[in-house]
Amino acid sequence: MKITALGLAVLTILVVMALLPIAIAQEVPAHVVISEVQIATNEFVELYNPTNSAINMTDWHWCYFPSGRDWNDSK
Repeated sequence: MKITALGLAVLTILVVMALLPIAIAQEVPAHVVISEVQIATNEFVELYNPTNSAINMTDWHWCYFPSGRDWNDSK
């Protein structure tokens, strides 16, 4: 069987197309992601759950620390 340049090019393209989804796939984080923060008028933090499961956020809290506040004492 003789392989032509065109046949080889088509074969190469098919192999690359078959492997492309594997090459660009990224691991999904198993935790909540902070996707957006606005610190100005109407302040908010947007959280995104990239997993297929609910994430228990019981006892989570947000803290704002001015420059003179102790980061090790959140309350």
